[in-house]
Amino acid sequence: MSRDLKASGQDEATPNDQLISTIERLEKEIKEIQATGLVAPPGCWIVGYLAKGKRGAY
Repeated sequence: MSRDLKASGQDEATPNDQLISTIERLEKEIKEIQATGLVAPPGCWIVGYLAKGKRGAY
């Protein structure tokens, strides 16, 4: 596989760098969200939702 990447002219470090950058960005976003205090307690999850309107449930 590494030979295919070199043959196509792609840098092998680029996907790794992109992954690291994305993980760092997401960790920063998680910290910002937690800092707002608008986070559900541990163990909670969304099961589904039901919106009711004049014409019924959606």
